[in-house]
Amino acid sequence: MKRVALALLMAAGASAHAQSEADLLRCLNIAEDGPRLACFDQAARALKDARSASRATAPAAAAVGTAPTAAAPAAPSADNFGQPARAAAAPTELKSTLTRDFSGWNRNDRVTLANGQIWQLLDEGTVIAPLKQPQVVIKPGFMSGFFMSIDGLSFPIRVKRIQ
Repeated sequence: MKRVALALLMAAGASAHAQSEADLLRCLNIAEDGPRLACFDQAARALKDARSASRATAPAAAAVGTAPTAAAPAAPSADNFGQPARAAAAPTELKSTLTRDFSGWNRNDRVTLANGQIWQLLDEGTVIAPLKQPQVVIKPGFMSGFFMSIDGLSFPIRVKRIQ
């Protein structure tokens, strides 16, 4: 529980990073539940206030014509979806279609998407009626896994990107 709270608060933003990290680490060392929760609440409010302050100054700087100090990151590409994360943020989902009809699958079957990516199916299953080149949506799952939702199926399939 402590680790989850720490991870959530640390992922919330980088402004006032050093101070908020020190506050969170201090909260972790409190043994009693009530005071520990109060400490985390206080650290979260401080982080929220710091983020709000940094967001409020950004539009003001743009209004007076001040150029941003860092270039905006390039938009994430769908070509990199499912690959190990690099410096740029990955998109949250990938939409495409299968290049073949879909009537069922075995574990470790591979499917090719219209964008050229190849994904390996990690589950087994069947489809009552064949699906004609269905649309798919692939989303990240828990612990770096991915799930493919196929139009016409009521459940996602665990997948792994091959190419």
